[in-house]
Amino acid sequence: MNKQLLDQVQQALQVNRDTIARQKQIIQWREQEIKTKESHIAQLTESLNQLAASQAQELKALPSLFADLKISLNGTTTAYQNWMEAQKMRQDSQKRLTDELIKVANRQLELTKVLTSYQQDIPSLENLKADTIKIESDLAKSQTQTNSSKSLMMTTQSAIEKQVTDLSQLLQQLES
Repeated sequence: MNKQLLDQVQQALQVNRDTIARQKQIIQWREQEIKTKESHIAQLTESLNQLAASQAQELKALPSLFADLKISLNGTTTAYQNWMEAQKMRQDSQKRLTDELIKVANRQLELTKVLTSYQQDIPSLENLKADTIKIESDLAKSQTQTNSSKSLMMTTQSAIEKQVTDLSQLLQQLES
């Protein structure tokens, strides 16, 4: 029985050793797993810290980015408003120009009608030349008649002056 007991104790010790060996392996495996998890946690912590730092920098830059965006939007809005105002002014100018061109065109039509009417009323150049020749001829005849009348008047005036002189002498003789 001692031997049997001894065998059982040895078996129990062997089982305990095997259990201890398995537990050591489990502990080693768990320690390795913990080290791996700690490494992962460290990497994750590092990544989170980097992300937090990056986000902090972005948050610090955010107000200036918003300010730049606001300035850019204000500039774009101002440029757009100026462009719209320029377009409105250009359209108004084109409308006024078109109105003025229509007035000029209407005035030109009126002038064309008046000029056409005037041209129809004006005698032709040939008629004017014929009238001019007739007037010159009549003027020459009139000049000749005037010269003839002038000569006759001079003769008549001389005769009248002679008669006045004669009458004046007669009157003086009668008075004396």
